[in-house]
Amino acid sequence: FSPAQAAQAGLLSRRDDGRTWDRFRDRLIFPIRDVAGTVVAFGGRIMGEGDPKYLNSADSPIYRKGDHLYALCDARPAMAKSRRAMLTEGYVDVITLHQFGYGEAVGVLGTALTPEQVKRLLGFCSTVDLIFDGDGAGRKAALRSAEMLLAAGAGCRVTLLPEGEDVDSLLQTRGREALEDCLGRAEEGLRYCFRAVSDMARKEQVAWAEGFLGKVADANLRAGFAPRVAAALGLSEQELRGALADAATRRRAAVPASRGAARPAFTLGQREGWILSFAARCPEYAPALDAAGAGDFLSGPSAHGLWAKLKVLGNDDPRLVFESDELAFVTEARGLGEVTDERRRDLFEEIAAFLRTVRRETAQRELTEAMRRARAVGNVEEERRLFAEFNALLGRGDE
Repeated sequence: FSPAQAAQAGLLSRRDDGRTWDRFRDRLIFPIRDVAGTVVAFGGRIMGEGDPKYLNSADSPIYRKGDHLYALCDARPAMAKSRRAMLTEGYVDVITLHQFGYGEAVGVLGTALTPEQVKRLLGFCSTVDLIFDGDGAGRKAALRSAEMLLAAGAGCRVTLLPEGEDVDSLLQTRGREALEDCLGRAEEGLRYCFRAVSDMARKEQVAWAEGFLGKVADANLRAGFAPRVAAALGLSEQELRGALADAATRRRAAVPASRGAARPAFTLGQREGWILSFAARCPEYAPALDAAGAGDFLSGPSAHGLWAKLKVLGNDDPRLVFESDELAFVTEARGLGEVTDERRRDLFEEIAAFLRTVRRETAQRELTEAMRRARAVGNVEEERRLFAEFNALLGRGDE
């Protein structure tokens, strides 16, 4: 890769004089992968003393840290099976959890939990165990995260670790039994929120109630939370109604901003749409499509990203894994009706034949260009070898 590409990916930084330097020098590197397993960024921990202790890739054309969760591609199968996730902070904590058998563990990426991360989590699970340090920063992070998960309709429990311990130190020094003991004393998410705000001034409690209820988009869910919030905080009916009214105003005001968020346009060519529509309707054919060379053909940004997700998704619920435009495409494809097994085989053979033709024509163009280059430098022997290979390719036809 060129220095310009490395700088665009966030691995190098440019000085004022145009020279580049390695942002992750002398750091232990943690590759960050998307849900399909593709490396999209890096995290680095300082080796020895120095600040910052952790350094993460900056946002790039293929990475926004608030959109991803560390180790989600590894935790996805276990999460989908148990419908449970464990969310913590720190790369090492997540790795250690996996080493000790907690396959559902994922981590935030140097930022507070975001709505996009919540969406990705809930694409595979319905309950999240939050595991945070017991210090002030950990308690605040647990409160913010619990609020977001509860507002999205997820089940949530909060585990705060003993003072001075993190997940890695606890497991390495005291073993799995110590963590299980902490998990056994986990607090239900909403109850934790109430306890966390119980020492606030009255005005702050009303503001918290307004903020929390304002995050709950589902009216039925909000109606269920409201009396519990009022009872736990001792809010009067008037205070509660005021909080609900202010929350509604905030939700309406937030709509234009969310609609204005810029994302790259989702565009597919006709043939790309044909192949991806089949992959969405018949996910069991994804391995066969991959073997037939679909990945080489689906090289456009939109097609490549959607194909990477379809390959690993299978029959899992797509609603909270895809971006909205990808989800619309998949939903439309799967809404076209049932396809018989015989028709599925016929459709696959049509696509496979098309991909063979594309591969052959691509190889012919590459050989023609290679022969031109050999001729230009007078390499007769290489030109003859390439010509023989070209004729052999023509003789194979559609094989």
